[in-house]
Amino acid sequence: MVERLVAGGLAGAASQFAIYPLEIAKTRLALSAPGTYLGPLHCMRKVVKYEGARALYTGLTTSVTGIMPYAGVDLAMNSLLKEIASE
Repeated sequence: MVERLVAGGLAGAASQFAIYPLEIAKTRLALSAPGTYLGPLHCMRKVVKYEGARALYTGLTTSVTGIMPYAGVDLAMNSLLKEIASE
């Protein structure tokens, strides 16, 4: 059970790390004036060029702190309920 909790938490953290730059781009696209960016990739390129690559991960720690327990409990409960249902 603990292994699944940890595995789920780590999977959640990995997925957040991979997808977080797109979340930053989505937020910036939504809040910027029309025409500022041509699309998500253009937005990310401009962020890296003018603010550095670290700017794409601003706020990641808070996001990972929230997703790890959620994903861990989700996987652990899913496995536990699957085991109970198969008995």
